[in-house]
Amino acid sequence: MRYPPPELTPGEYERLFRRARGLRFPWIGGTFLLTVGVFVIAFLLSGGVRDATRGVAAKAATWVEEVYASTEPPRDPGVSAQAFTPERPGFATAAGANVRDYPLPNATVLTRLPARAPLNITGRLNVQGNWWFRVVLDDGRTGFVHQSVVAWGRPPAALAQVANVADIDPEVSAVAGHAGAKIRTAPSRSARVIVRVAAGAELAVTGRRRVGDHTWYRVRTEDGREGFARDDVLVAASGGRLRV
Repeated sequence: MRYPPPELTPGEYERLFRRARGLRFPWIGGTFLLTVGVFVIAFLLSGGVRDATRGVAAKAATWVEEVYASTEPPRDPGVSAQAFTPERPGFATAAGANVRDYPLPNATVLTRLPARAPLNITGRLNVQGNWWFRVVLDDGRTGFVHQSVVAWGRPPAALAQVANVADIDPEVSAVAGHAGAKIRTAPSRSARVIVRVAAGAELAVTGRRRVGDHTWYRVRTEDGREGFARDDVLVAASGGRLRV
């Protein structure tokens, strides 16, 4: 016995039709998506595309570094120095001054300042019993100079050139004798006295000239002043007669 088909509304017929059509070939949609995926992966893994992608990434990284470097603020040397404003101005001694990037003798030299160059001192730091002074250079960089190359006060006038003075290089250490020493503008007892240093004052001997029975030594005081002292008012740093 055959039963008549069920009576369906138009909406129910439409839903049944769509369901039947979707179930007829369900593998077509999946195959298409799989094919596209394989093609895209193969394309990306190809040598040319991979190299091009790396090139673009490298250029982008370089551009980012350049932009960052152009806008990067000056770096702080990272040394915590005590703020210090000297009562008297400081300047480089007659030997000049090495400005280093760190308060250590073997640190990198940022620049070498000439003799009597003014020092813009903004701080100081004591390292193993020695003072290192923080200075700001004309170009804005910050560095450190050792206490041995800093003199205080007004820079003295440069010593006039004296003929027939033999340079002593490297310089030799000496001290003033028991009566002290007069430092003069020229190798003569009639020359003007620049300064009189006390007994035991340390001096750096940088030149010499023989005049009559004595040798006159060109010396530099601890505060950077230069002049001449006769051999009979100086002794060697180790004691005894100065022989250079």
